[in-house]
Amino acid sequence: KRIYYETCQRGNFRYMKRILLVSDDIENLSEFKNMVEDEDIIVDAILGLRDGLKTLENRSYNYIFVDDNLLSDGLNERGLTASETLERKARELNSGVVIIEFVSGPQYNRRESLDYSLMKPIHYRKEEMRRILEDAWAN
Repeated sequence: KRIYYETCQRGNFRYMKRILLVSDDIENLSEFKNMVEDEDIIVDAILGLRDGLKTLENRSYNYIFVDDNLLSDGLNERGLTASETLERKARELNSGVVIIEFVSGPQYNRRESLDYSLMKPIHYRKEEMRRILEDAWAN
């Protein structure tokens, strides 16, 4: 199943920021939607690596939030996790994309390729997410 929604509350559509969220956890997708629904952004929430990779091919994003426990579905590159595969593809398509990974446990801040890492559960991270987005928008 693919879950897709757009949140666009106010502002000029042409100048709105676009976020891709990729997770295998439907709860993460809906929690994230609730956390950002008041912001001037468009969110594509995608369930699974396969649809995440397809979506990256068809749209450009300012930010990508990815679950570190994303399942590979046999699509990950050799030696990489599913989240690393998605991140690599995103950087190939847009070197300026800001990548934020939701992590669980000791791998917090483990990879230099990430712009930001946030500990799960995500519903406790609203203020941190807001600071990250504000910081990235300012640059």
